Amino acid sequence: MALLGTNYLRFGEDDVQMMKNMMKRFHEFHKGSGMPDFSQNYVAYLPVFAIALLASQESVDKLSRKLLGLTWVIAGLTAVLTILTVVTMVVRLL
Repeated sequence: MALLGTNYLRFGEDDVQMMKNMMKRFHEFHKGSGMPDFSQNYVAYLPVFAIALLASQESVDKLSRKLLGLTWVIAGLTAVLTILTVVTMVVRLL
């Protein structure tokens, strides 16, 4: 599987607890769906959910890095505009 890389293998106890909570919620939502299920403890769903959660986490991490870069660019442009405004005001006063 191309999706399973070393980035997905780094997880801790918090991640396992989150997956357990997600499975518990899935079980609660699945009860009234009327869909047939051949796995009594939904074990077959766990790898799919785990990969989906990890993939979405990576997407959010990438987006966060891009937004952080954009924030730095905006902060830099704001600083340049502030400096130019102050210089313009000082030149007009002289």
